[in-house]
Amino acid sequence: MLITTLVFFFAFGLLLLLGRQVHRAMHGLALLLTNNYQSAAFLYALPLLPGVALHEISHAVMALILRVRVRSFTLVPQRKAGSITLGSVEVNRADIVRMTFIGLAPMLVGIVVLTMIGWYVFDIGRLTKTIVSGDFRQISNQVMLATQVGDAYLWFYLMFVVANAMLPSSSDTVTLPPVLLFLTCIFATIVFVVGFDWLRYVKTGVVSTMQWLSAVFILTSFINLLVLIPLWFLVQIFQKLTGRQIVY
Repeated sequence: MLITTLVFFFAFGLLLLLGRQVHRAMHGLALLLTNNYQSAAFLYALPLLPGVALHEISHAVMALILRVRVRSFTLVPQRKAGSITLGSVEVNRADIVRMTFIGLAPMLVGIVVLTMIGWYVFDIGRLTKTIVSGDFRQISNQVMLATQVGDAYLWFYLMFVVANAMLPSSSDTVTLPPVLLFLTCIFATIVFVVGFDWLRYVKTGVVSTMQWLSAVFILTSFINLLVLIPLWFLVQIFQKLTGRQIVY
């Protein structure tokens, strides 16, 4: 289980790292092409629009399910305090549990969508088995095989936009720390009262879930890398052509 946990956090960390670099490169290229912050924001947001729409709709639907009023909904990118929001949903304040679920809804929905594409399109089960084996060469081969699937690049695009729009913003996670603290206290109490024996009953499910998610995150990271490399070269080329330098 230790190896599975390490691989899971590595895969998730890699996804976060590459996703951040992709966003920076896309925004930088848009600025170089337009030389205008507002125009750059629209150009930057346009390729990600399906993912952004899924992100904001997830917020709104979760709020409605939890009976929290949605005050506004927009997919228009806006520049605020030096940063860009690609879309936004405003809801009435509620208790921290409901606000946490609303904030995390895009990530939960995004993971479900990525997993479904992985399952039904790319047979992610084979990649999961190679990850379990720990054979890096086989993992690479399985990832490369994904490019041979019919309409692979359309599915790659869908995974790309979902993965790079699903992560919660800082405002989405404001209520997360106290909820995590509360859950940690409950876990510690259960362990103190009954010990660790009960964990063996959930171990199999937890391990399988982490292996599946690791495979999904690794495949999505590969897609991000496919996009990031040409983006980086385009940024370098347009910096030389325009004589402008992007500072992140």
